[in-house]
Amino acid sequence: MKRIIWDKAALETIRRFSVEVRQEIGALLRLIQQGEQLGLPQSKPVKQLAPSAFELRIKDRDGIYRVFYVFFDKHRVFVPHAFIKKSRKTPMQEIETGRRRLRRLIDENE
Repeated sequence: MKRIIWDKAALETIRRFSVEVRQEIGALLRLIQQGEQLGLPQSKPVKQLAPSAFELRIKDRDGIYRVFYVFFDKHRVFVPHAFIKKSRKTPMQEIETGRRRLRRLIDENE
């Protein structure tokens, strides 16, 4: 089973989401940990972040949520960023935040 390694700010953001959204994120991350390959509509590649980066895509009546995750190696998945999406296209600011946090996670876990 793959280990999930969280950026603290991403985890804090997710804790502010509704119970239903948190449960869906947890269920999808559990599938990823077990080696499942998720596709649309639950997951989509985010090549601007990293070659092995994806986003979980969750939508409920209150909003659209995104959680970036990156396959670091065959045993670890990094979760550098989570946010509420407010526009059609993922803002570059969110991708930059994900990149910055991913670099920090890599530095802390190599």
